[in-house]
Amino acid sequence: MAVRKKPIRLPKTLVDLGRAVSIRGTGREYSWPKKDNVRLCSDVSGKTLFAIKPTMTTTYNRLEEICTDQLDDSEAGIALYETWSGFEVDYGCLVKPPRGFLWYVDLCHEVVYESDKWNGRLQKYIHSFKTLPSIWVNRKKDKPTLLVLSGGKIKTTKRGITG
Repeated sequence: MAVRKKPIRLPKTLVDLGRAVSIRGTGREYSWPKKDNVRLCSDVSGKTLFAIKPTMTTTYNRLEEICTDQLDDSEAGIALYETWSGFEVDYGCLVKPPRGFLWYVDLCHEVVYESDKWNGRLQKYIHSFKTLPSIWVNRKKDKPTLLVLSGGKIKTTKRGITG
């Protein structure tokens, strides 16, 4: 089988869905302790998911000041977050993406995450995929610092993650 890799390219705006707990593939599982604060995020289209650690958390107004030139799709991100969570945006996270490549490693069966969406109380959610997205990681041997789920029929909606 040919090695599948692609350069790392993150969207300018990621929508924070909650804390990533675990991602289970066909032959492997990735999990993170609470202290790592790895975030499960979506792109603004709601069709790709990311597990990534933020480098800084700040109020949303301050985030706009820091990177106004990078927030060209922030309105779509705000709309998706508010639809997803039922709350207004009041903070943002800046993420410094790792450099290098993403490597295909597996198909994803399940995502487990914690979120306070809808009612403000932290709850655990488990989503099992009907159509399996691909898992891409920035490190194949060590614990990855970036994990991307793409393909399948992922959609981030008011009901949650579907697909």
